[in-house]
Amino acid sequence: MLFMVLEDGTEAITFPRLNWAVVVIASALAVGLAVVIAIVVGSAHFEQTPAPEPPASCEPFCPMPT
Repeated sequence: MLFMVLEDGTEAITFPRLNWAVVVIASALAVGLAVVIAIVVGSAHFEQTPAPEPPASCEPFCPMPT
């Protein structure tokens, strides 16, 4: 929204026209950035520690024979 005072003193409020080329370029850049981030996160190799080995003895949680 743009507020203007004309030469004769009248006040006018105008709405500038939307530049669709800028909208398309900005949208393409946003989608491209999202795709790049998805590829980087999807191909990342996170340090995964192996699961701890179970103890040799199951005490105190050994199954009781029935």
